Amino acid sequence: MILKDDVVVQTTYENLIAIGASASYDKSIKRNDFLRIINDFYRRDDVKKLAIDQGLDSEIFKNVYVSFRKYCMQSTSLPDDFNLILNDIVSGSSNVTAMFPYFFQHARQMFPHLKCVDDLRKISDLRNPGNWYPDARSMKRKIIFHAGPTNSGKTYHALQRFMNSDSGVYCGPLKLLASEVFHKTNTAGTKCDLVTGEERRLVDTDGKPANHVACTVEMTNLNTLYDVAVIDEIQMIRDPQRGWAWTRALLGLQAKEIHLCGEISTQKLLEELLLTVEDDFEVRQYQRLTKLSHLDHAIESFDNVRSGDCFVCFNKNDIFHITRELEKRGHEVAVIYGSLPPSTKLLQARRFNDPNDKCKILVATDAIGMGLNLLVKSQMNDEGNKQKADVTTSQALQIAGRAGRFGSAFPDGEVTTFRRDDMSRLNEILNQQAKPIERAGLHPTAEQIEMFAYYLPKQSLSSLIDIFLTLSQLDRNLYFMCNVDDMKYLADIIEH
Repeated sequence: MILKDDVVVQTTYENLIAIGASASYDKSIKRNDFLRIINDFYRRDDVKKLAIDQGLDSEIFKNVYVSFRKYCMQSTSLPDDFNLILNDIVSGSSNVTAMFPYFFQHARQMFPHLKCVDDLRKISDLRNPGNWYPDARSMKRKIIFHAGPTNSGKTYHALQRFMNSDSGVYCGPLKLLASEVFHKTNTAGTKCDLVTGEERRLVDTDGKPANHVACTVEMTNLNTLYDVAVIDEIQMIRDPQRGWAWTRALLGLQAKEIHLCGEISTQKLLEELLLTVEDDFEVRQYQRLTKLSHLDHAIESFDNVRSGDCFVCFNKNDIFHITRELEKRGHEVAVIYGSLPPSTKLLQARRFNDPNDKCKILVATDAIGMGLNLLVKSQMNDEGNKQKADVTTSQALQIAGRAGRFGSAFPDGEVTTFRRDDMSRLNEILNQQAKPIERAGLHPTAEQIEMFAYYLPKQSLSSLIDIFLTLSQLDRNLYFMCNVDDMKYLADIIEH
């Protein structure tokens, strides 16, 4: 059953295609001839290329083919000009690609976005993301990259510049870090607000925004002019889920001076990205301030835990199990994991760091990372699928580097595993050199999706995202598209 010219037509092939009923042709096309033509059309590479050029990805092409084939098989009459084309193909005087205009017309009826595909392609062109931020491009920005391992003082120097500026923004990877900077800045006498996805705290009792703000990187305000901006953990620009937020902050912040903190493995990519927007770029390298030792033995028993130790886990079950075992042995334990409120995380961290507090053992997720006890974690791959994988050299160095702290009761750090069997894997990972980061994450902006909605008002928000991804173009030497499954999930929830 099909809908043709607003009339429902039901038929079988036996009382259909008398193609060639025009004055020029008096012969009909046999069923087998038509099936041969349409199947050949579907298999041809030049037809598939034409489809891609017109915005039909492989899935859309397949769906349109099935519908178009059914339409032709069940129609009681086809347009005369299409009849002529089919007869020419059967007689050998024309190629099957001559059917494409009729196929594409059918596709546009099924997928309305194909009617304005050229305009949509322009909107979803992601090859020059620096051009999305004309206000930032109108400035001559100075970018300073503080590169070095953990415990090297790189973030400290960037934050000093932040706190002593007339106005500034700190962009961090975690609510915990944003909260920590918020408290440190206010304690130092510089009024600073806090903005995360869950919390907005203004230090002014009258509700007037302060000149400084500490935020999670996704919440970075690109419409405000700052003297100094700090983007922490810049190597997260390669993250398959969140990398787009670092790219957005790097290219879009309106700040005269931007301080990047992170791994030296990001330097080459940063140089290439900033070359496209003509910002000044300076690199300052740092060395670790305290000693970090890789122990040649594992802990093996909770009875061997010492004051100042931290267990780093990759799931909540391990956190709760380890905490119970330590408490059985009389230890007071600070616990930090992702879903705790920021204020609770800060309180737990302060207890552990307070020399006068009895709490001297920390159990935390890899996000806080001040030691290492497990080497396999569940993480997202580039396609957005969860998989078990070894911790990368970069992740291991970040976590292990948290051991020890300059100016604390435990300045020198020691790294080991809980199980003896993991020792060789730890040494293998830590002795490898971190690979250079090659590409930065991108994500459709709210403005781009809004423009898509203008052209396709009847499409759902989730469908708009799918169409955007289908048509988008990237400079794949510098960028990749971040996974948008979470975005689509939220789009479905708020569709009503």
